[in-house]
Amino acid sequence: MGDENGGGNGSGNAGGNGSGTDEADGDRFGRYRLQGLIGSGGMGDVYQAVDTQHDRVVALKLLPPLFSGSAEFQERFRRESRIAARLRDPHIIPIHDFGEIDSRLYIDMRLVDGGTTIATLLRDEGPLPADRAVHLVAQVAEGLDAAHGDGLIHRDVKPSNVLVTARDFVYVMDFGIAHAIGQTKFGLTMTGSTVGTIDYMAPERFVNGPVDRRVDVYALGCLLYQCLTARPPFEAAEAPALMFAHVHGEPPRPSASVAGVPPALDDVVVTAMAKDPDHRYATAGELRDAARRALDSGGRTSGGPTGAPLTAPVPRGTRPYDPGTDGPPRDTGDRPAAGAARPGTAPPGPTPSGPTPSGPTPSGPTPSGPTPSGPTPSGPTPSGPTPSAHPPPRPGPDAAALAAPTAAVSTGPPSAPGHADRGGAAAPPPVPPTAQDGADGPPRPRRRRQALLVLAGCLVIVLAVVAVLLVALRDPDTAPAAQGSAAPAVSAPTAEVTGSVPTPPTPGSMAVAPGGRIAYVANREPRVLTVVDLLTGTTRRTVPVPEAPPRFIAFSADGARAYVSAYTEDDAVNVVQVIDTATGGVVAVVPVDRRPYALAVAPDQRSVWIPSHDDATIDVLDTTSLTISRRIDVAPNPHWIAFGGGRAYVANHESDLVTVLNTTTGATLATVPVGRSPHALAVSPDGSRVAVANYDGSTVSFIDTATSQVAVTVPVGRGPQYASFAGDGRHVYTANVQDGTVSVIDTTTSTVTGTVPVCSSPTSVVVVPPENRTARVTCLDESRLAVLQIAR
Repeated sequence: MGDENGGGNGSGNAGGNGSGTDEADGDRFGRYRLQGLIGSGGMGDVYQAVDTQHDRVVALKLLPPLFSGSAEFQERFRRESRIAARLRDPHIIPIHDFGEIDSRLYIDMRLVDGGTTIATLLRDEGPLPADRAVHLVAQVAEGLDAAHGDGLIHRDVKPSNVLVTARDFVYVMDFGIAHAIGQTKFGLTMTGSTVGTIDYMAPERFVNGPVDRRVDVYALGCLLYQCLTARPPFEAAEAPALMFAHVHGEPPRPSASVAGVPPALDDVVVTAMAKDPDHRYATAGELRDAARRALDSGGRTSGGPTGAPLTAPVPRGTRPYDPGTDGPPRDTGDRPAAGAARPGTAPPGPTPSGPTPSGPTPSGPTPSGPTPSGPTPSGPTPSGPTPSAHPPPRPGPDAAALAAPTAAVSTGPPSAPGHADRGGAAAPPPVPPTAQDGADGPPRPRRRRQALLVLAGCLVIVLAVVAVLLVALRDPDTAPAAQGSAAPAVSAPTAEVTGSVPTPPTPGSMAVAPGGRIAYVANREPRVLTVVDLLTGTTRRTVPVPEAPPRFIAFSADGARAYVSAYTEDDAVNVVQVIDTATGGVVAVVPVDRRPYALAVAPDQRSVWIPSHDDATIDVLDTTSLTISRRIDVAPNPHWIAFGGGRAYVANHESDLVTVLNTTTGATLATVPVGRSPHALAVSPDGSRVAVANYDGSTVSFIDTATSQVAVTVPVGRGPQYASFAGDGRHVYTANVQDGTVSVIDTTTSTVTGTVPVCSSPTSVVVVPPENRTARVTCLDESRLAVLQIAR
């Protein structure tokens, strides 16, 4: 455990063991010996490392190389890092050193073991009791006041930048880094082409107004609201609507969303989130004191043995996962990412109700959609015999993950192949409020200023829409659907065939690109990939794979590349073809071992792991050099690989085993006996289980990832060769090629709740993220995809 007074060997959001990467032990960066990658994201990579000069373990953040080429950026980085390094408040992660080595900027921070971020805390526990929420936010306020006293503004206060120890001691991370790396003129933190971290931004940041410490006070008010409700104050499916809400929307009242929140805390949130900085608390400490007074006035929620909890944790397997940057299965343990803690998924909720904001409607592009009806929660209700025992997880964009400073992203298991022998729309954003002409009440002051804000807001919206269009034009095959992101819908206990999409012959497997709009289908005999628009059901293009029949597909997390395994039946040709999804062009053709099967991109995006069926090896493809960097021996006939919880799981088809590998060293951690002929794997959205489709056993085994043991085995249809989790984790779907069906398994009761005839040869069933409303089934012998409705 880190020292709660600021001493000891702790670290920012660093987990202390450095596992979960393929970074070799002993790699060097100047005087630092890297022990393992803890987190990776738009702000760079964070490693657990040994400072050999001072003989201490640290969290080492390496910023992306592109920033080293900007003199302006370097000057700002050094100036703000120098200020942050001299801060001595116990609630601020200490910076030991910073600078540049081999043209790479770095920050050396204390390593704090055993913490978790508020984002992860809210994801796992839901809304916090009011006294605990105030206790955590008060400590953040103390850290912010210390920084403000030294002239440093954080600018990126959010749940994923606050680390909480087991004793509820708080550390604030990443002072000044977000601003130094990616702030545009309008204060939008950009990671690649993704607009992020706007859920906690003060209105003046969207209109290029003066920025002072009160932007942190506004964000702290947002953080208090989210601690009390487990969702951000404003929610929208599109960035323009979210910006509009911050500039014009009335601050929400937490007591309107969660029963038992003291109404006095509503006033604290509303004051902290005032549109005019002059109407906010002048300091973070003033907010802290006001929140404590609100509790002392009778609002405490912890009552010892007699106090009933306001909320219950969301059950495992029912929490929505992050469909964007952090979308696939993730480690849900307590070990955070380093130097910028591992982001969690705060369960979003209903759009808050309240007074309709007044003001003219922007003349620019107006986000459309139904007006929210109030604080009634919508979304999945936990399944099981007594669903009322737990509050339902709320759907909505995963704001905490979107705003995360670092994240190890996994593409998850690729779409399934055929067996070797067989050769809905996201919820629209809310309508921005319109002027209430003739409304009762006193006139609002400073109308001219409001008009300027509205005009600037229109410009922001137009720029955001243009940015989205530019991204879509650049990357036609992986651009997200126009409707935007949504949390997973509630999966139903059965499914229904609602349509069909024609493809070229022999569609053996498919994979859905990030964003959920586009799927790549591997058509074996024509030796092509068919690029299908899932929204329209049309074919966008076909990509030739001339070397050999394409078998399996995996995407990089940003969707820029597709990796396709291909082999001939005589084993003469065995390759992985790397495709640029923007152009459809071939980047590289890499020879691999015999019969490359269901490959997967590693969570850190630095390698692709390829199971070679006939050589009992995993070929590890370096995504930078596009060469095989190493080979890992496994049990005979590896069919499938999937990542979850910092581990790799390999289905060994003819060994009746699943091999569990350390992703850093490649060492075997466990071998798990499963059913007969394990063919395919799927990791649950919360990372707690691995579903194993046993082809010859006609069963699905569920491995508990905490114990690496089979928890239960469920009989399904004949010849299951693909397993896919619903986005909400409540159901698993198997493609049963021998009887032409899809089985639906309820993960709560471990029973089959539906058997759906689909076609004569279903070889894969793939749930389409992020909405979780439909799935696609490849029908090998019928040259088509069957469309399944899987949500209520």
